[in-house]
Amino acid sequence: MVAAKRPRRRFSKWILRAGLVLGALGVVEIGFRVWLASRGDAYDSSAAESELRRRLRAFSGETFLERAQLENEDAEVDPGTTGRLPHPFTGWQTVRGAQELEERVRATRALPPDSYLIWIVGGSVAGIFGNPGSGVEPLTTHLAADPRFGGRKIVVHNYARAAYKQPQQVTLVTHLFSLGVRPDAVINIDGFNEVAIGSMNATNGSDPTYPDLTQWGALVLADSAAPELADARDALNAHIRRTRRFAGTVLGLRLHHSAAVGWWSTRLMAHWTWRTGKLETAYKETLLALATSATLRGPSGAGERDGLGAIVTNWTESSRSLHAICSARDVFYLHVLQPTLHDEGSKSLSQEEIDCSNVRDSWRRGARDGYPLLREAGDTLRASGVAFEDASRVFRDVSESLYYDACHFNRAGNLLLAERVADAFLLYAPE
Repeated sequence: MVAAKRPRRRFSKWILRAGLVLGALGVVEIGFRVWLASRGDAYDSSAAESELRRRLRAFSGETFLERAQLENEDAEVDPGTTGRLPHPFTGWQTVRGAQELEERVRATRALPPDSYLIWIVGGSVAGIFGNPGSGVEPLTTHLAADPRFGGRKIVVHNYARAAYKQPQQVTLVTHLFSLGVRPDAVINIDGFNEVAIGSMNATNGSDPTYPDLTQWGALVLADSAAPELADARDALNAHIRRTRRFAGTVLGLRLHHSAAVGWWSTRLMAHWTWRTGKLETAYKETLLALATSATLRGPSGAGERDGLGAIVTNWTESSRSLHAICSARDVFYLHVLQPTLHDEGSKSLSQEEIDCSNVRDSWRRGARDGYPLLREAGDTLRASGVAFEDASRVFRDVSESLYYDACHFNRAGNLLLAERVADAFLLYAPE
Protein backbone atom coordinates (compact mmCIF):
# COMPACT_ATOMS: atom_id res chain seq x y z
CA MET A 1 0.00 0.00 0.00
CA VAL A 2 2.88 2.38 0.85
CA ALA A 3 4.62 1.74 -2.47
CA ALA A 4 1.41 2.47 -4.35
CA LYS A 5 1.14 5.94 -2.81
CA ARG A 6 4.71 7.02 -3.58
CA PRO A 7 4.09 7.95 -7.28
CA ARG A 8 1.05 9.97 -6.27
CA ARG A 9 3.06 11.99 -3.75
CA ARG A 10 5.82 12.54 -6.35
CA PHE A 11 3.22 13.72 -8.85
CA SER A 12 1.78 16.10 -6.28
CA LYS A 13 5.22 17.59 -5.68
CA TRP A 14 5.65 18.26 -9.40
CA ILE A 15 2.23 19.92 -9.50
CA LEU A 16 3.21 22.09 -6.54
CA ARG A 17 6.54 23.04 -8.13
CA ALA A 18 4.88 23.87 -11.43
CA GLY A 19 2.31 25.97 -9.60
CA LEU A 20 5.04 27.87 -7.77
CA VAL A 21 6.93 28.51 -11.02
CA LEU A 22 3.80 29.74 -12.78
CA GLY A 23 2.93 31.88 -9.80
CA ALA A 24 6.40 33.42 -9.78
CA LEU A 25 6.19 34.12 -13.50
CA GLY A 26 2.80 35.71 -12.97
CA VAL A 27 4.21 37.98 -10.25
CA VAL A 28 7.10 38.97 -12.52
CA GLU A 29 4.70 39.67 -15.40
CA ILE A 30 2.37 41.80 -13.28
CA GLY A 31 5.29 43.64 -11.71
CA PHE A 32 6.80 44.35 -15.13
CA ARG A 33 3.51 45.70 -16.47
CA VAL A 34 3.12 47.94 -13.42
CA TRP A 35 6.69 49.21 -13.89
CA LEU A 36 6.07 50.02 -17.57
CA ALA A 37 2.78 51.76 -16.75
CA SER A 38 4.51 53.85 -14.08
CA ARG A 39 6.89 55.09 -16.79
CA GLY A 40 3.96 56.08 -19.00
CA ASP A 41 4.77 53.21 -21.35
CA ALA A 42 1.91 50.73 -20.87
CA TYR A 43 2.64 47.49 -22.71
CA ASP A 44 0.79 46.89 -25.97
CA SER A 45 1.17 43.34 -27.29
CA SER A 46 -0.24 44.31 -30.70
CA ALA A 47 2.37 47.02 -31.10
CA ALA A 48 5.09 44.58 -30.02
CA GLU A 49 3.87 42.04 -32.56
CA SER A 50 3.86 44.63 -35.33
CA GLU A 51 7.39 45.71 -34.42
CA LEU A 52 8.68 42.14 -34.35
CA ARG A 53 7.05 41.34 -37.69
CA ARG A 54 8.50 44.52 -39.22
CA ARG A 55 11.96 43.59 -38.00
CA LEU A 56 11.53 40.02 -39.21
CA ARG A 57 10.50 41.21 -42.68
CA ALA A 58 13.68 43.28 -42.85
CA PHE A 59 15.73 40.17 -42.04
CA SER A 60 13.79 38.04 -44.54
CA GLY A 61 14.04 40.37 -47.53
CA GLU A 62 16.13 40.09 -50.65
CA THR A 63 17.94 43.39 -50.31
CA PHE A 64 21.31 41.65 -50.44
CA LEU A 65 22.49 38.57 -52.24
CA GLU A 66 23.79 37.01 -49.02
CA ARG A 67 20.29 37.14 -47.51
CA ALA A 68 18.87 35.32 -50.48
CA GLN A 69 21.61 32.71 -50.21
CA LEU A 70 20.76 32.34 -46.54
CA GLU A 71 17.11 31.73 -47.34
CA ASN A 72 18.11 28.99 -49.73
CA GLU A 73 19.70 27.17 -46.80
CA ASP A 74 16.51 27.23 -44.71
CA ALA A 75 14.00 24.43 -45.19
CA GLU A 76 11.12 26.75 -44.30
CA VAL A 77 11.71 28.79 -47.48
CA ASP A 78 11.16 27.43 -50.96
CA PRO A 79 14.58 27.70 -52.65
CA GLY A 80 12.88 28.09 -56.01
CA THR A 81 11.50 31.51 -55.06
CA THR A 82 14.61 33.13 -53.61
CA GLY A 83 18.01 34.27 -54.78
CA ARG A 84 19.26 36.71 -57.37
CA LEU A 85 20.23 36.11 -60.94
CA PRO A 86 22.16 38.24 -63.41
CA HIS A 87 19.81 39.97 -65.83
CA PRO A 88 20.91 40.93 -69.36
CA PHE A 89 19.25 44.36 -69.22
CA THR A 90 18.89 45.49 -65.61
CA GLY A 91 21.96 43.95 -63.96
CA TRP A 92 20.04 41.56 -61.73
CA GLN A 93 16.60 40.25 -60.97
CA THR A 94 15.26 38.21 -58.08
CA VAL A 95 13.89 34.79 -58.91
CA ARG A 96 10.58 35.83 -57.39
CA GLY A 97 10.66 39.05 -59.38
CA ALA A 98 11.23 37.13 -62.61
CA GLN A 99 8.26 34.90 -61.81
CA GLU A 100 6.10 37.93 -61.00
CA LEU A 101 7.13 39.60 -64.24
CA GLU A 102 6.04 36.56 -66.25
CA GLU A 103 2.75 36.36 -64.34
CA ARG A 104 2.03 40.06 -64.78
CA VAL A 105 2.80 40.01 -68.48
CA ARG A 106 0.19 37.26 -68.84
CA ALA A 107 -2.20 39.15 -66.57
CA THR A 108 -1.78 42.34 -68.61
CA ARG A 109 -2.83 40.56 -71.78
CA ALA A 110 -5.91 39.19 -69.98
CA LEU A 111 -7.09 42.50 -68.51
CA PRO A 112 -10.54 43.75 -69.58
CA PRO A 113 -10.34 46.50 -72.22
CA ASP A 114 -11.73 49.12 -69.84
CA SER A 115 -9.05 48.57 -67.17
CA TYR A 116 -6.56 51.32 -66.41
CA LEU A 117 -3.09 49.84 -65.85
CA ILE A 118 -0.32 51.65 -63.95
CA TRP A 119 3.28 50.43 -63.70
CA ILE A 120 5.35 51.44 -60.66
CA VAL A 121 9.13 51.54 -61.20
CA GLY A 122 12.06 52.64 -59.06
CA GLY A 123 14.00 51.27 -56.11
CA SER A 124 12.95 49.82 -52.78
CA VAL A 125 10.96 52.91 -51.68
CA ALA A 126 8.89 52.61 -54.87
CA GLY A 127 8.66 48.85 -54.30
CA ILE A 128 7.27 49.28 -50.79
CA PHE A 129 4.93 52.02 -51.99
CA GLY A 130 3.62 49.69 -54.72
CA ASN A 131 2.87 46.79 -52.37
CA PRO A 132 -0.65 46.02 -51.11
CA GLY A 133 -1.33 47.62 -47.74
CA SER A 134 1.08 50.46 -48.41
CA GLY A 135 0.59 53.22 -50.98
CA VAL A 136 -1.37 51.41 -53.67
CA GLU A 137 -4.84 51.43 -52.10
CA PRO A 138 -4.95 55.15 -51.22
CA LEU A 139 -3.50 55.99 -54.65
CA THR A 140 -6.06 53.99 -56.60
CA THR A 141 -8.92 55.11 -54.35
CA HIS A 142 -8.01 58.75 -54.89
CA LEU A 143 -7.72 58.30 -58.64
CA ALA A 144 -10.89 56.24 -59.01
CA ALA A 145 -12.93 59.04 -57.43
CA ASP A 146 -12.01 61.36 -60.30
CA PRO A 147 -14.69 61.55 -63.05
CA ARG A 148 -12.16 61.10 -65.84
CA PHE A 149 -11.77 57.42 -64.94
CA GLY A 150 -15.50 56.85 -65.33
CA GLY A 151 -15.67 53.77 -63.13
CA ARG A 152 -12.74 52.04 -64.84
CA LYS A 153 -10.92 49.48 -62.71
CA ILE A 154 -7.45 50.78 -61.82
CA VAL A 155 -4.81 48.03 -61.74
CA VAL A 156 -1.26 48.56 -60.43
CA HIS A 157 1.67 46.32 -61.35
CA ASN A 158 4.73 46.86 -59.17
CA TYR A 159 8.01 46.47 -61.08
CA ALA A 160 10.21 48.40 -58.63
CA ARG A 161 13.23 46.54 -57.23
CA ALA A 162 15.46 47.17 -54.22
CA ALA A 163 18.64 49.09 -55.11
CA TYR A 164 17.54 49.83 -58.69
CA LYS A 165 18.66 53.22 -59.96
CA GLN A 166 18.68 54.89 -63.33
CA PRO A 167 19.15 53.77 -66.02
CA GLN A 168 17.80 50.45 -64.68
CA GLN A 169 14.26 51.83 -64.76
CA VAL A 170 14.70 52.81 -68.41
CA THR A 171 15.98 49.41 -69.46
CA LEU A 172 13.29 47.61 -67.46
CA VAL A 173 10.45 49.60 -69.05
CA THR A 174 12.02 49.21 -72.49
CA HIS A 175 12.18 45.46 -71.99
CA LEU A 176 8.54 45.33 -70.88
CA PHE A 177 7.46 47.30 -73.95
CA SER A 178 9.51 44.95 -76.13
CA LEU A 179 7.38 42.06 -74.85
CA GLY A 180 4.35 43.65 -76.48
CA VAL A 181 2.60 44.81 -73.29
CA ARG A 182 1.63 48.37 -72.54
CA PRO A 183 0.21 50.18 -69.53
CA ASP A 184 -1.84 53.35 -69.47
CA ALA A 185 0.63 55.07 -67.15
CA VAL A 186 4.12 54.66 -65.66
CA ILE A 187 4.99 56.17 -62.27
CA ASN A 188 8.71 56.38 -61.55
CA ILE A 189 9.54 57.10 -57.86
CA ASP A 190 13.27 57.56 -57.38
CA GLY A 191 16.11 59.91 -56.44
CA PHE A 192 17.70 58.52 -53.30
CA ASN A 193 19.39 55.51 -54.88
CA GLU A 194 20.78 57.67 -57.65
CA VAL A 195 22.57 60.09 -55.31
CA ALA A 196 23.38 57.64 -52.48
CA ILE A 197 24.43 54.56 -54.43
CA GLY A 198 25.92 56.65 -57.22
CA SER A 199 28.07 58.51 -54.68
CA MET A 200 29.11 55.24 -53.07
CA ASN A 201 30.11 53.89 -56.49
CA ALA A 202 32.10 57.01 -57.28
CA THR A 203 33.81 57.00 -53.87
CA ASN A 204 34.97 53.46 -54.57
CA GLY A 205 36.25 54.24 -58.06
CA SER A 206 33.24 52.88 -59.94
CA ASP A 207 31.16 54.61 -62.58
CA PRO A 208 28.35 56.39 -60.64
CA THR A 209 25.86 55.52 -63.37
CA TYR A 210 26.58 51.80 -63.00
CA PRO A 211 24.33 49.59 -60.85
CA ASP A 212 25.05 49.32 -57.12
CA LEU A 213 28.59 47.98 -56.99
CA THR A 214 27.88 45.93 -53.86
CA GLN A 215 24.88 44.25 -55.50
CA TRP A 216 26.38 43.80 -58.95
CA GLY A 217 29.71 42.84 -57.45
CA ALA A 218 28.13 40.26 -55.16
CA LEU A 219 26.75 38.48 -58.22
CA VAL A 220 29.98 38.60 -60.18
CA LEU A 221 32.09 37.57 -57.19
CA ALA A 222 29.61 35.01 -55.82
CA ASP A 223 32.07 32.17 -56.54
CA SER A 224 35.12 34.07 -55.36
CA ALA A 225 37.61 31.93 -53.50
CA ALA A 226 38.81 34.88 -51.40
CA PRO A 227 38.69 33.63 -47.78
CA GLU A 228 38.07 37.12 -46.34
CA LEU A 229 34.91 37.51 -48.44
CA ALA A 230 33.64 34.08 -47.40
CA ASP A 231 34.32 34.85 -43.73
CA ALA A 232 32.47 38.17 -43.86
CA ARG A 233 29.54 36.59 -45.69
CA ASP A 234 29.37 33.64 -43.27
CA ALA A 235 29.39 35.94 -40.22
CA LEU A 236 26.53 37.97 -41.67
CA ASN A 237 24.51 34.91 -42.66
CA ALA A 238 24.93 33.26 -39.26
CA HIS A 239 23.76 36.42 -37.49
CA ILE A 240 20.73 36.80 -39.77
CA ARG A 241 19.84 33.14 -39.31
CA ARG A 242 19.92 33.41 -35.51
CA THR A 243 17.87 36.60 -35.55
CA ARG A 244 15.19 35.20 -37.85
CA ARG A 245 14.83 32.06 -35.77
CA PHE A 246 14.55 34.04 -32.54
CA ALA A 247 11.83 36.36 -33.87
CA GLY A 248 10.02 33.45 -35.51
CA THR A 249 9.98 31.52 -32.24
CA VAL A 250 8.63 34.46 -30.23
CA LEU A 251 5.88 35.11 -32.76
CA GLY A 252 5.13 31.44 -33.39
CA LEU A 253 4.65 30.68 -29.69
CA ARG A 254 2.79 33.97 -29.15
CA LEU A 255 5.28 34.91 -26.45
CA HIS A 256 4.90 38.59 -27.30
CA HIS A 257 1.67 38.58 -25.27
CA SER A 258 3.95 38.59 -22.23
CA ALA A 259 5.08 42.12 -21.43
CA ALA A 260 8.43 40.92 -20.10
CA VAL A 261 9.20 38.76 -23.13
CA GLY A 262 7.75 41.13 -25.71
CA TRP A 263 9.44 44.25 -24.35
CA TRP A 264 12.80 42.51 -24.13
CA SER A 265 12.40 40.90 -27.57
CA THR A 266 11.68 44.15 -29.40
CA ARG A 267 14.74 45.79 -27.88
CA LEU A 268 16.92 42.82 -28.62
CA MET A 269 15.74 42.84 -32.24
CA ALA A 270 16.56 46.56 -32.48
CA HIS A 271 20.09 45.84 -31.27
CA TRP A 272 20.48 42.94 -33.67
CA THR A 273 19.27 45.15 -36.53
CA TRP A 274 22.09 47.56 -35.67
CA ARG A 275 24.50 44.64 -35.51
CA THR A 276 23.33 43.47 -38.94
CA GLY A 277 24.18 46.88 -40.37
CA LYS A 278 27.70 46.58 -39.00
CA LEU A 279 28.17 43.10 -40.46
CA GLU A 280 26.70 44.18 -43.81
CA THR A 281 29.10 47.09 -43.91
CA ALA A 282 32.04 44.76 -43.21
CA TYR A 283 30.90 42.43 -45.99
CA LYS A 284 30.45 45.27 -48.46
CA GLU A 285 33.80 46.83 -47.67
CA THR A 286 35.48 43.47 -48.23
CA LEU A 287 33.63 43.04 -51.51
CA LEU A 288 34.50 46.54 -52.69
CA ALA A 289 38.18 45.88 -52.08
CA LEU A 290 37.97 42.82 -54.34
CA ALA A 291 35.88 44.44 -57.09
CA THR A 292 38.75 45.73 -59.20
CA SER A 293 37.82 44.74 -62.75
CA ALA A 294 36.51 47.15 -65.38
CA THR A 295 33.54 44.82 -65.84
CA LEU A 296 32.44 45.66 -62.33
CA ARG A 297 33.55 49.25 -62.02
CA GLY A 298 32.85 50.62 -65.49
CA PRO A 299 34.99 52.92 -67.61
CA SER A 300 34.83 56.31 -65.91
CA GLY A 301 36.31 55.90 -62.42
CA ALA A 302 34.95 59.36 -61.58
CA GLY A 303 35.72 60.91 -58.21
CA GLU A 304 32.82 61.78 -55.91
CA ARG A 305 32.86 65.50 -56.73
CA ASP A 306 32.59 64.82 -60.46
CA GLY A 307 30.32 61.90 -59.65
CA LEU A 308 27.43 64.12 -58.51
CA GLY A 309 27.42 65.88 -61.86
CA ALA A 310 27.35 62.53 -63.67
CA ILE A 311 24.63 61.29 -61.32
CA VAL A 312 22.32 64.25 -61.93
CA THR A 313 22.90 64.10 -65.69
CA ASN A 314 22.16 60.37 -65.71
CA TRP A 315 18.99 60.85 -63.63
CA THR A 316 17.77 63.73 -65.79
CA GLU A 317 18.47 62.14 -69.15
CA SER A 318 17.04 58.80 -68.02
CA SER A 319 13.80 60.53 -67.09
CA ARG A 320 13.71 62.25 -70.48
CA SER A 321 14.19 58.85 -72.11
CA LEU A 322 11.36 57.30 -70.10
CA HIS A 323 9.11 60.23 -71.01
CA ALA A 324 9.95 59.86 -74.71
CA ILE A 325 9.51 56.08 -74.70
CA CYS A 326 6.14 56.37 -73.02
CA SER A 327 4.93 59.35 -75.08
CA ALA A 328 5.65 57.48 -78.31
CA ARG A 329 3.08 54.90 -77.17
CA ASP A 330 0.53 57.38 -75.73
CA VAL A 331 1.42 56.23 -72.20
CA PHE A 332 1.35 58.85 -69.45
CA TYR A 333 4.66 59.14 -67.54
CA LEU A 334 4.91 60.69 -64.06
CA HIS A 335 8.28 61.18 -62.40
CA VAL A 336 8.25 61.62 -58.59
CA LEU A 337 11.27 62.67 -56.52
CA GLN A 338 10.98 60.64 -53.31
CA PRO A 339 11.62 62.07 -49.83
CA THR A 340 14.63 60.89 -47.85
CA LEU A 341 15.86 61.39 -44.30
CA HIS A 342 19.27 62.99 -44.93
CA ASP A 343 17.88 65.68 -47.24
CA GLU A 344 18.40 68.60 -44.88
CA GLY A 345 15.24 70.55 -44.07
CA SER A 346 12.89 67.96 -45.56
CA LYS A 347 11.54 66.86 -42.16
CA SER A 348 11.77 67.67 -38.45
CA LEU A 349 13.38 64.43 -37.28
CA SER A 350 12.33 62.65 -34.10
CA GLN A 351 14.92 61.12 -31.80
CA GLU A 352 13.82 57.68 -33.00
CA GLU A 353 14.52 58.69 -36.60
CA ILE A 354 17.89 60.17 -35.70
CA ASP A 355 18.83 56.94 -33.92
CA CYS A 356 17.99 54.82 -36.99
CA SER A 357 19.57 57.10 -39.59
CA ASN A 358 23.12 55.79 -39.57
CA VAL A 359 24.43 55.05 -43.08
CA ARG A 360 27.80 55.12 -44.79
CA ASP A 361 29.22 58.61 -45.27
CA SER A 362 28.95 58.51 -49.08
CA TRP A 363 25.20 57.83 -48.85
CA ARG A 364 24.68 60.67 -46.38
CA ARG A 365 26.72 63.12 -48.46
CA GLY A 366 25.00 61.98 -51.63
CA ALA A 367 21.57 62.78 -50.19
CA ARG A 368 22.67 66.04 -48.56
CA ASP A 369 24.53 67.44 -51.58
CA GLY A 370 22.63 65.68 -54.34
CA TYR A 371 19.00 66.47 -53.50
CA PRO A 372 19.25 70.24 -54.11
CA LEU A 373 20.71 69.39 -57.52
CA LEU A 374 17.91 66.91 -58.24
CA ARG A 375 15.27 69.50 -57.34
CA GLU A 376 16.91 71.99 -59.67
CA ALA A 377 17.11 69.41 -62.46
CA GLY A 378 13.48 68.47 -61.79
CA ASP A 379 12.43 72.04 -62.53
CA THR A 380 14.25 71.73 -65.86
CA LEU A 381 12.47 68.45 -66.59
CA ARG A 382 9.09 70.02 -65.85
CA ALA A 383 9.87 73.00 -68.07
CA SER A 384 10.75 70.62 -70.92
CA GLY A 385 7.34 68.90 -70.72
CA VAL A 386 8.04 66.00 -68.37
CA ALA A 387 5.37 65.49 -65.69
CA PHE A 388 7.69 65.89 -62.71
CA GLU A 389 6.56 66.13 -59.08
CA ASP A 390 8.96 67.13 -56.33
CA ALA A 391 7.72 65.15 -53.31
CA SER A 392 11.03 65.47 -51.45
CA ARG A 393 9.46 67.81 -48.86
CA VAL A 394 6.18 65.96 -48.42
CA PHE A 395 7.07 65.26 -44.74
CA ARG A 396 8.29 68.78 -43.96
CA ASP A 397 5.43 69.61 -41.55
CA VAL A 398 5.39 66.21 -39.82
CA SER A 399 7.15 65.81 -36.47
CA GLU A 400 6.19 62.24 -35.53
CA SER A 401 8.38 59.33 -36.59
CA LEU A 402 7.92 58.13 -40.17
CA TYR A 403 11.36 56.81 -41.15
CA TYR A 404 12.59 53.49 -39.82
CA ASP A 405 15.97 53.82 -41.54
CA ALA A 406 17.76 56.39 -43.69
CA CYS A 407 15.37 56.17 -46.65
CA HIS A 408 12.37 53.90 -45.90
CA PHE A 409 9.25 55.05 -44.09
CA ASN A 410 6.19 53.47 -42.49
CA ARG A 411 2.59 53.21 -43.63
CA ALA A 412 1.76 56.72 -42.42
CA GLY A 413 4.55 58.07 -44.61
CA ASN A 414 3.36 56.05 -47.58
CA LEU A 415 -0.17 57.44 -47.11
CA LEU A 416 1.17 60.99 -47.27
CA LEU A 417 3.23 60.15 -50.36
CA ALA A 418 0.22 58.45 -51.99
CA GLU A 419 -1.87 61.59 -51.58
CA ARG A 420 0.88 63.67 -53.16
CA VAL A 421 1.38 61.24 -56.04
CA ALA A 422 -2.36 61.04 -56.70
CA ASP A 423 -2.73 64.83 -56.74
CA ALA A 424 0.22 65.13 -59.13
CA PHE A 425 -1.17 62.37 -61.33
CA LEU A 426 -4.51 64.14 -61.67
CA LEU A 427 -2.77 67.48 -62.24
CA TYR A 428 -0.51 66.31 -65.06
CA ALA A 429 -2.41 63.39 -66.66
CA PRO A 430 -4.28 64.23 -69.86
CA GLU A 431 -8.04 64.61 -69.55
